[in-house]
Amino acid sequence: EVPIAKGELIIEYRGERIGHAVADKREREYEANNVPDYMFRIDAFTVCDATRLGNVARFINASCNPNCYTQIIKENENKRIVIYAKKDIDRGEELCYDYKFQIEMDPAKRIPCGCGSICCRGYMNWDKRWD
Repeated sequence: EVPIAKGELIIEYRGERIGHAVADKREREYEANNVPDYMFRIDAFTVCDATRLGNVARFINASCNPNCYTQIIKENENKRIVIYAKKDIDRGEELCYDYKFQIEMDPAKRIPCGCGSICCRGYMNWDKRWD
């Protein structure tokens, strides 16, 4: 609704903090029930699952040419996911960031990217230029 200046904190990505074993189990459950998941890996031990208990940050789309970026910050002993403006963002411009999924060598497991940017990699977990 308003312009956002480069470097400005936009929103915190909020959800339920779970371990990777629980995240793996939920991912299988979500997939079996055709439920989109909104999980964000915080570190080697923790995932933020915003699927059931998340805020609007979970709806920020992926892009190969993003206008936002994420950062894990530590407050006291808690790690939090925050989203900042990578550049000045005009009023009404869609927010997007690079999901930075792990590279997938198996072509059958690659996730198509639909960001539409000129520099689109073709996949969220692979770069078509490597083919």
